[in-house]
Amino acid sequence: MFLVSGYAVASFVAGEIVLGEEIKGIGEKCFKRGCNGLSKLTVLNPDCHIIDKKGNFPSHTVLCGYKGSTIESYAEKYGYMFSFVCGCDDNVFVPESDS
Repeated sequence: MFLVSGYAVASFVAGEIVLGEEIKGIGEKCFKRGCNGLSKLTVLNPDCHIIDKKGNFPSHTVLCGYKGSTIESYAEKYGYMFSFVCGCDDNVFVPESDS
């Protein structure tokens, strides 16, 4: 189990960060200092625990994750832009039949 917390991302970040499925939680001070250039944060664990506090991420950061995920709920609650990540389990291609 991994938890990202306590100024884990203390240096200046520009661009995107992807947190994998192994990340189980994000603490309130993880992205507080030096992360003003963080443009996109993708969380691939749909059940990742996120401290329920406004301002965990820079206000201009686009949060990304799966539909129904905790990161989607956080984005909705605190007014962040949100982008869906394709789960692909829900997007099964069924070819058209000729009949």
